Amino acid sequence: MTLLVILFGIALFVPFAGSYGLWDPWETHYSEVARQMTRRGDFISLWWPGSPRDVDVFWSKPVLSFWLMSIGMHIAGIGLPGGAAGEMALGTRAEWAVRTPFCLMGVLGVYAVYLVTSKFVSRRAGVLAAVVAGTSPMYSLVARQAMTDMAYVGPMTMALALAALALYDDKDEELPRRGVRWRSWPHHPLFYGTIVLLAVFVIA
Repeated sequence: MTLLVILFGIALFVPFAGSYGLWDPWETHYSEVARQMTRRGDFISLWWPGSPRDVDVFWSKPVLSFWLMSIGMHIAGIGLPGGAAGEMALGTRAEWAVRTPFCLMGVLGVYAVYLVTSKFVSRRAGVLAAVVAGTSPMYSLVARQAMTDMAYVGPMTMALALAALALYDDKDEELPRRGVRWRSWPHHPLFYGTIVLLAVFVIA
């Protein structure tokens, strides 16, 4: 059933995701920032040179969205140093490259809804909840666009689902430690310190 739910989400969001042009202003805006990241090889700084809205450096959105688009560009072979000048405007590779990661984030959110509902209610309720979530007009629309929303909603939904499963688990026992001494996790300051640093420098 898990596989069927995931395949349902893929069939719902991925087909034809690259069959229409990038929508102004946000898809073109964000994809250019991701293209600059890909071309420069700088995955920390966010550049948007010549922008009519901002200065050359663009810091108003989290970096995860641009990382996702840059990964798609690397896979599609666009935005790389030495690429053709019109590669973002000619053909459909750019649309597929920047939208597919967000489609998969949408699938992640749908699966998270199924996961937590099937655990607390029933598998049938989980399937119905996943269908309702995936076919909701706004969710379906945002899942097929290269915007920052789904990069936040998909992982957040899964995190909340896993937190609910952990909090309401019938087994009240500690997780087994893995590793030796300071290299063990969880229940070690290094493990929790890493989580804090991740939250401060990536999420914030």
